[in-house]
Amino acid sequence: MSFIFRYSLISCIIFTAINPRIVQAQKIFRSPISHQIKLSANFGEIRKGHFHSGIDIKTGGTTGKNIYAVADGYINRINVSANGFGKAIYITHPNGYMTVYAHLLRFSPDIEAYVKNQQYEQKSFQVTLYPDKNEFPVRMGDIIAKSGNSGGSLGPHLHFEIRHAVNQHPVNPLLFHFKIKDNINPIISKIHLYPLSKISHIDSSYEKKMYNVTGNNGYYKLDPDKIIPAYGIIGVGIETLDYLNGSWNKCAVLSIEMKVDDKVVYRHEMREFSYSETRYVNSHIDYEEKIRNGNNVYQTFIAPNDQLSIYNESVNRGRIILNGTNTHKITLLVKDVHGNRSEIIFNIRSVPTLPGTSIRESKDYSVLMPYNKDNSFSHKGFSINIPAGSLYDTLCFSYAEAPSLPGAFSPLYFVHNSYTPLHKYCTILITPDSVPEGLESKLLAAMVNGKEGLIPAGGEWDGEKLIIRTRNFGKYVIAIDTVKPEIEPVNIRDSKTMIRFRITDDFSGIKSYTGMIDGKWALFEYDPKNDLLVYRFDKDRLTQNQQHVLELKVTDDRDNTAVFTYDFYW
Repeated sequence: MSFIFRYSLISCIIFTAINPRIVQAQKIFRSPISHQIKLSANFGEIRKGHFHSGIDIKTGGTTGKNIYAVADGYINRINVSANGFGKAIYITHPNGYMTVYAHLLRFSPDIEAYVKNQQYEQKSFQVTLYPDKNEFPVRMGDIIAKSGNSGGSLGPHLHFEIRHAVNQHPVNPLLFHFKIKDNINPIISKIHLYPLSKISHIDSSYEKKMYNVTGNNGYYKLDPDKIIPAYGIIGVGIETLDYLNGSWNKCAVLSIEMKVDDKVVYRHEMREFSYSETRYVNSHIDYEEKIRNGNNVYQTFIAPNDQLSIYNESVNRGRIILNGTNTHKITLLVKDVHGNRSEIIFNIRSVPTLPGTSIRESKDYSVLMPYNKDNSFSHKGFSINIPAGSLYDTLCFSYAEAPSLPGAFSPLYFVHNSYTPLHKYCTILITPDSVPEGLESKLLAAMVNGKEGLIPAGGEWDGEKLIIRTRNFGKYVIAIDTVKPEIEPVNIRDSKTMIRFRITDDFSGIKSYTGMIDGKWALFEYDPKNDLLVYRFDKDRLTQNQQHVLELKVTDDRDNTAVFTYDFYW
């Protein structure tokens, strides 16, 4: 036999198609908006370090659209954050589901008043609130908020989620048959093949290979169409995406299935997942291709420490084992949630290593790190500790150092490379070459990026060395930040409704801010993506027709503080 199936403990795991509760829910959920649903993003899209956990509903490029409760229930959580979901509402429904509405502009008046009171009580713009179940009951169709662009949103839209109330697992909202038109087949753009052992080779190369694709209307083939010679243990990757009618935003597919000689060896479906597992997305894709070129390549082979629950079926964790001289048919079938499908079929011929061809040897590395064990490495003033489960596969860890950069306080450390993902936080300890007297607390780690320069990576000084917690390999150096943030008033002299400031920091980043008016804490709303801090005049908390004193303090991550004071009449 030239193709061998080896069943592991996870092989042939079969899941039921749709939870019966979803069928029930389909009858009672209305749309969260009043206009036709058009999506800018769907469930399961690849994001930085996570899967997209809902759908992004377009709001016509504007804010202020009505947002409706999709079913009866009660508000169980309200969140206000400068990042992430921004302003968000969570509603629990009696059917066992919870819905989430995020990036809101503002809440309905009664909720808005409750939130502001809590912000003043806690003296914090960012709050997470859990009102009593009887405090904010809602009926299907109640207006609960206005759409916005708050938090980490890059444009006006509504982020909408459906979760299981018991375990908080997000469920694909498009399984609930909201009225969204989609008769477009998924697009397949490239095929990638990976040699997964020392003796594996593809097209006379020990490196991974990429193949262009041609086709349309659901049927694709290699371009040029050819039989690919290969040998050993091989992995397959596919670049694929989906479109919905009325939108050219790139969306994710629902499922990918791979067959070898008409036998299913891999299948995954994006129906639901756990937030605790979402970072395994870094193993689900070709991480290096994502970092280098920004492309999403779905790997149909599963790394040893990839614990995603979306894999419905696998034989030998999706690896293709070739020996002998036979030719094998590879079929990749891609589907979206509305039943549209595309496939590509190509052939691989098993070609043994040619006489005189040497076995591929691993490149130089410093230490072998098993994925299922604690690992560490030390050299002079540098050390790294990597807990078990941080790596997705056993790693040939590499390390090097170079002379210090101008203005830095350590050599430049090459900690493996930025194309290998880490699942858990590891700890890096660096002893600086020198420490400026009295400025030890201003030291911080920085990652060196050719395009962006120095990227702050934080760190805590323990008296001898800097301790950095990170989930990124790459180039590290010790730097310093002694420069305070900048506070720039935007409209302080002429506004009757609000005062706006632009706050920026040149390196370590804004850590905190405090706004006071007449010696009392005042609510300043922070929008970090636009560097804006806004105070809206509040007649219930600020006496009108008199002189007031405003004081604003802004502190960066190394505790450099800027202070701005201003007398104003309102």
